[in-house]
Amino acid sequence: MITARLRGGIWGCAVLFLGGAAGFGQEGSKVDPGSATPAARPADAAGEKPVPSSQESAPSTPNSPDSRSNSVSSAPSGEAGKEATDVVDPSQRRGRITADAVYVRSGASQNHYPVTKLNAGDVVVIVEEQEEWYGVEPPKGAFSLVSQEYVDTTDGVHGVINGNRVNVRAGSHFSDDRYQVQVQLSRGAEISILAKTDDGYYRIVPPPGAVMYVSRKFVTPLRPGEPETPTVTPQPLTGAAPTGKTAPDAAAPANLAPAPATAPAPSSGDDAMLLASGATPLRQKLVELNAALKREMSQPLAVRELDGLLEEYRLIAAQDEDAFAKQYAAARAAQLEYQTRLSASAANLHVLSSEIERGRSEFLAARQRTAPPLTPPRQGFDAEGELRTSAVYSSAVGPKRYRLVAPNLTPARTIGYVELSANLSLDIDRYLGRYVGIKALRTRPAEGMVNPVPVYTASSIELLEP
Repeated sequence: MITARLRGGIWGCAVLFLGGAAGFGQEGSKVDPGSATPAARPADAAGEKPVPSSQESAPSTPNSPDSRSNSVSSAPSGEAGKEATDVVDPSQRRGRITADAVYVRSGASQNHYPVTKLNAGDVVVIVEEQEEWYGVEPPKGAFSLVSQEYVDTTDGVHGVINGNRVNVRAGSHFSDDRYQVQVQLSRGAEISILAKTDDGYYRIVPPPGAVMYVSRKFVTPLRPGEPETPTVTPQPLTGAAPTGKTAPDAAAPANLAPAPATAPAPSSGDDAMLLASGATPLRQKLVELNAALKREMSQPLAVRELDGLLEEYRLIAAQDEDAFAKQYAAARAAQLEYQTRLSASAANLHVLSSEIERGRSEFLAARQRTAPPLTPPRQGFDAEGELRTSAVYSSAVGPKRYRLVAPNLTPARTIGYVELSANLSLDIDRYLGRYVGIKALRTRPAEGMVNPVPVYTASSIELLEP
C-alpha cells in the first residue's frame, strides 16, 4: 500500500462555495454521534448496489471527543486517527477518471458516504491503494470539517488549532454524514477556513494527510510523463449526444443541468426550496437576486460586478421579519465574500488557470439538477412527503427528528424535518417509508443549512396517497 500525504497546495483556492453542511451535531466534550462504523446502506442515486456489512472494509472510529490528550493511545483502524504529515512518497502517481459523474467517497467502500464527483478526463493524485479502491488526494471542490471549539481565528480565513489530536472529518456536498475522520491535527497546526456553519464547525481546505477514495475500475493510472489533458477532437455544435460513457455507479447525465460558464450560481432547485414554505416579498426578492447572481457568474471573472449583490444579500440577512430569508441571505453573503477573496487571491497569484475553471464548472454540472417543482401541500396540512429516518438526528443527543422527502425527485430530496410534539402519541414505525401529511404546531428553519429547510413540530401525522 502506498502511504503518501501531500501538503495542500494552491488548488485549495478553487474550492467551491457551495451549500453549508446540514444538521451536524455538537462535538468537543460530548460523545460524537457520527463516529459509528457505517452500516450497509441502500442503493443511492449513482445506481450502486449495497454491500453487506460482512463484506465491507469500513473503518471503525471510536466514540470520542474531537480533541484528545497527549498520552499515547492506539490509533483507530482505517484512515481515522492518522496524524497529518508532510511526507511525500516519490512513488505517488496520477490517474485519469474514465467515466462521468463518478463518486469520490470518504472511505474505501460503497458504504462510505460520497463527498464529491468527478467526470471523465479529470485527473487525480493516487496516494494509496486498498483492494478495489484508490486513495487519492482530495480533488478540487472537496472540503473537510473541524469543530470551531478547537480553532483560533481572527479573520475567519486563517485558523490555528488550539487542541491536541483534533479530528478533521470528511465533508460532503451530497450527504449530512460526517463520521469519517481523515486526520488528527496537533496544537499550532494552521488551516485555511472556507466557511463557518451555524452548528459549530468550520469548512476547511483538506489538510495534509487527508485522503478520499475512488473505485479503481474508473481510474486509469497515467504513465510517467503522460500529459494530464488528453488530445480532444473538436465536436460541431449540433447538440449531438456526448460520446463519453457513464459509469454504472455514477449519476445519470440525463438529470444534470447545463454547466455554468465559469463559477457557481443558484439553481432553480434552490429557488423552488426557498419558496416552498411561502412566497414572501423577501423570498421573492432573493429569487430576483439569485437570477442576477447567475447572470454575473456567467460573465468573465474580470468584468463581474458582485459588490452590489453582496450588499443586497447583507441587507436581507440583517432583518428579523423572515427567518428563512435571513438565514438564506446570510449564507449567500458569506459565499460571495469567499468568492471575492478567492478571486482576489487568484488574480494576485496568477493561478486562476483554465483547468480550475473547467473543474469547477464540471463539478457544478453534477450538482445542479433539473428537478420538477415542489408541489404545495394539500389543504389542511402544513407539509407532505415520504417520512424517513434521519442519520443525523438519530442519537439520544438533541430532539429526535425524521426526514420528510419529496420521492418524485431523483435523488429524493429532503424538504423538511419532523419532530413529534410532547403530547403526540403514535407508533412512528407505522408511518416510516410511507407518504404522509403533517399538521404542525409550529415551524422554524433548521440551522446550519445554506438553503433553510423547515423543521415541523407535528401535532398529527396522517397517511396520504401520493
